[in-house]
Amino acid sequence: ALLLFSVILPCLGTAQRWASPAVADGRIVMAVAAVVGCGNYAVLQLLRGTPHEHRDELHAGYGLHALADLWVSGAVVIGGAVTYVTRVAFVDPTVSIIVITWVSGQILILMENDRKHPV
Repeated sequence: ALLLFSVILPCLGTAQRWASPAVADGRIVMAVAAVVGCGNYAVLQLLRGTPHEHRDELHAGYGLHALADLWVSGAVVIGGAVTYVTRVAFVDPTVSIIVITWVSGQILILMENDRKHPV
């Protein structure tokens, strides 16, 4: 299910955008990604505020995940800015491919870690 929702479905949407390209409204892309980025930043700050006696490896993993989400939001903001300035249709699906590739790698790492360290 994780692969379906985080890799396969976004790949289908990206393939559709490549097949019939349309220029995304870069302002909307930037605004939505900025709001999501603010949420990711808030989560990161909440995790950083956890007292040291309550931190463990799982907590550290959540922190790295929140930081990675913040970087992805930043990449989408940059993609939205490039789309807004250039009005080039392939920028949005290209950023999507980069993010999907990165997320796929992270999922594989998490699955391998779960296999090595079952709960």
